[in-house]
Amino acid sequence: MKFNVKSSLSYNVNGPTTFIFNIHALNTSSQTVLEENLTIDPAINHDVFTAHDGRSKFMRLKIQEPCNFSMSYSAIVDMSYKIIDENNSENLVSVVELDSYIASFLYPSRYCQSDKLMKFSFKEFGHYATVYDKVLAITEWIYNNIEYTSGSTDSQTSAIDTITERVGVCRDFAHLGIALCRALSIPARYFTGYAYQLNPPDFHACFEAISMAIGLYLIRLN
Repeated sequence: MKFNVKSSLSYNVNGPTTFIFNIHALNTSSQTVLEENLTIDPAINHDVFTAHDGRSKFMRLKIQEPCNFSMSYSAIVDMSYKIIDENNSENLVSVVELDSYIASFLYPSRYCQSDKLMKFSFKEFGHYATVYDKVLAITEWIYNNIEYTSGSTDSQTSAIDTITERVGVCRDFAHLGIALCRALSIPARYFTGYAYQLNPPDFHACFEAISMAIGLYLIRLN
């Protein structure tokens, strides 16, 4: 299935500033960027680089003087995600068997304090037999217990804050889902994307849970 995605951004800069943008669509085993275009008006020197995984693209733009500028990115993306069979009964792979790259998505982080949510996560979700069932139960719990309220959180809000206050936005839902998965030794990571038919249009936060038998579960919580 092919999608046309586009983002348009405008900024009023009051002094020397360095921007790092993450707006380029990603090339993966299930997603191919067929065509992309980037324009910046007025033209400003910039460089595009990849993250440590060799795939995620970032653009660095340095502003020396106060100015106004706008930028537009568009892409045609071909996607071929596989729908997971609910009856799949794969088992959790031991942590010692994990690839070193995947193992990095088990660690607690600034926004996903999985080490502080282990007791809760095992009590609520530990009895489910498979990775799929655990992840599904986590997403359903978040959907049913956390209220989605725009503007209710900020850049300091973490998974602990969200599970305590029981309110948040897509970013907070994703952070909490990641933390609960990692607490169960299920590797999980955060990503943002262009959400199809989201109104009003915006970048959307989701997370991926990783199963050794299946690959990636893409989770959109709200």
